[in-house]
Amino acid sequence: MKDQNRITGSSAGNRMAAGEEEENARLELLLKMAGKRKDVSTPDVDAAWEDFRARHVGGMRREPREPRRMRPWVAALWGAAAMWCAVMLYEWMEPLWLNPDSGDPFVALRYEQAPRRVVLDNGGGKVDFSQVDSFSFVSHAARAPRRNAAGAAVPEPVAGSDTLRGGAASMDLRKLSTPRGMEVKVILPDGSEVRLNAESTIEFPKAFGSGERRVALHGEAFFKVSHDEAHPFVVTADNMEIRVHGTEFNLRNYAEEGTSCVSLVKGSVEVAVCGEEGKSVMIEPGEKAWCEGSEVKVAEEDIYVVTQWVHGLFYFDGEPLLEVLQELGRWYNYGVVFYNKEAMAYAMHFSASREESLEEAVGHLNRLRKFRVEIEGQDIVVY
Repeated sequence: MKDQNRITGSSAGNRMAAGEEEENARLELLLKMAGKRKDVSTPDVDAAWEDFRARHVGGMRREPREPRRMRPWVAALWGAAAMWCAVMLYEWMEPLWLNPDSGDPFVALRYEQAPRRVVLDNGGGKVDFSQVDSFSFVSHAARAPRRNAAGAAVPEPVAGSDTLRGGAASMDLRKLSTPRGMEVKVILPDGSEVRLNAESTIEFPKAFGSGERRVALHGEAFFKVSHDEAHPFVVTADNMEIRVHGTEFNLRNYAEEGTSCVSLVKGSVEVAVCGEEGKSVMIEPGEKAWCEGSEVKVAEEDIYVVTQWVHGLFYFDGEPLLEVLQELGRWYNYGVVFYNKEAMAYAMHFSASREESLEEAVGHLNRLRKFRVEIEGQDIVVY
């Protein structure tokens, strides 16, 4: 009995020892597995899904087709069509950004339906001098055809007119006018030379007396005054009076510009405000003068710019578009209308020959791409 109990106890001990070894082996296995998990990264679910799709759904996907190549002539046709559409879109949209002020237009100059004639009026008749570009009044007994010492033509008056031959005492004042688009050179009775610009009028006597040589100007003219110390040469222009003894100067006096301005080339002139005794200013070559109220203002002037019209050119340097187009309109006899009022003050450099057409001059302006100028009927219109 005692031996049996010993055997039984030994078996139980062996089983306990075997159980401990088994538990130790299981723990050791778990430790090894835990150690291996540290060296294995977390599974990439997205990559696994893509691998699954590739193996099981790949056969159902459509491979992308290679794009068809467009034939060269078709590509060229499409390109031309696209360019045309862009041009049409620009033409349609351009007024929207070049016309910031679409209200009532500003009329800077009006078209005038008048004949293109250089006319001399002395109160007793009118003579058409449109066929000559220069003539003289130095000789009072003019007989056509003849030329004076300066080479200027002296035309014969029309039949029945005694304009150039003296006539009654009431015919002692002459008025010579140029239309838009024409200019003329005149030799006054004292030998002074005047080049009269477009849309201008000069008034002068049939013969200068023993005192002042006095003339009046409306418009623009370039004067070369004969020297005569005993007989001062005086020009009146609205609110301005210019007194000279022998000099060269340009006088501009257009009504729509609101002020008169004299620019001196040679010699010296005295400028005064009409009706203001004792208020006068002497200016020197390279200066200009104008009147503001009862005062005479003086500033430097670029004489080259001012006198280029005498040589057949439009020439502006730093002048506003308003003045440029007024000059073009006056020469070609077109009105000037601004829908884009902001463009009026745009300062610019512009030059062109007076021999060019208006279309060519407008083309030069449009190349600036700052505004759009169109010829509409008898108006130059700015958008």
